[in-house]
Amino acid sequence: MIYKLLFVGAFPKDSKIFGGNVTACNVLMKSDFAKKVDVIKLDTTQSAHPLPNFFIRLSNALKRLNLFYKFLKYEKVDCVLIFAAWGLSIFEKGVMARIAFSFNKPVLFFPRGGHLVENYHRSFFSQSLTKFALRKCTKVLCQGEATKKICSEYLGFKEEECPIVRNWTATEDLLEIGKNKEINKKKSLNFLFVGWLDFEKGIRETLQAFKKLSSLYPISLDLIGDGNSKQYVESFINNHSNNNIFSHGWMESEKVNEFYKKADVLLLPSWLEGFPNVIVESMASKVFVISTKVGNISDAITHEQTGFFIKKRDSMDLFYRMKDSIENFKIRETCTNNAYKFAQDNFSVKIASKTIIKHINQSVENK
Repeated sequence: MIYKLLFVGAFPKDSKIFGGNVTACNVLMKSDFAKKVDVIKLDTTQSAHPLPNFFIRLSNALKRLNLFYKFLKYEKVDCVLIFAAWGLSIFEKGVMARIAFSFNKPVLFFPRGGHLVENYHRSFFSQSLTKFALRKCTKVLCQGEATKKICSEYLGFKEEECPIVRNWTATEDLLEIGKNKEINKKKSLNFLFVGWLDFEKGIRETLQAFKKLSSLYPISLDLIGDGNSKQYVESFINNHSNNNIFSHGWMESEKVNEFYKKADVLLLPSWLEGFPNVIVESMASKVFVISTKVGNISDAITHEQTGFFIKKRDSMDLFYRMKDSIENFKIRETCTNNAYKFAQDNFSVKIASKTIIKHINQSVENK
């Protein structure tokens, strides 16, 4: 039986809006997932960066809540799937979960991004916000072990109520790139940064480490993304670059794939993450990963087996690991090949789609 699913996620009409949730939702909806369930989509994408003021966001949230209520009232919805970020987003989605609960609809809640894992133990407010959002949910879909631990040990969810659903962005296109790539043995590596150009994503550490390393080796750095620190990035490039740092802004996935083809090393010195798509995309396209050990990233990266870990907010540690990636080809080659195999075996949309549908069916049939 095909159930009707109300899917609250990132479905922007504007193709110029980018982000991890947008990519994840698009990949999922292009898979056989959309054939196995009857999907009603409710877009909750944050379309502006930096964020608009509180009152604009509140007004937009109230409109979405009204639409959510009408879907439940007038459509024969069997189950609700909610993707949520942090802050006002997780509060809004918590309200949605409670509305769905009042209609006796099972709710699968998928907290994404790194704030829940990073913030839960830091304050009573964070714990209260998380409990409010998740309390009325049937199941919490977890990006990795770190999220699952919070749900099972601190929020009272049973093992089967907080299943892990692994990232699913190792697409066939990216795996084909990896399959055909010959790992670069030269000292002139191409480094890559993909994501928001924000300080909390480690953009300052990236530029500082690259500047130091570029005085030793003929390397290049491509920056794909935009954000609050764009002015800082542009100023740094103007003052320090030897025509070897290139900032491209956001791009369609097909164009980003061209950079994965030529990239040798991904840099992700982020201060907090959930389970970033860029890690999986890099592994699938045989781009060596240097990352901080935050969020659920350790579910994919094992130090010196599938990549390198670095300390948070430490440009010198990043510099030394970038230097290692140039000077020690053998370990980079081994890690890159191991990572490709791991992505191939664990991060396909086919696996994720099957897992999510299984939990939808179980939730509807057991309500």
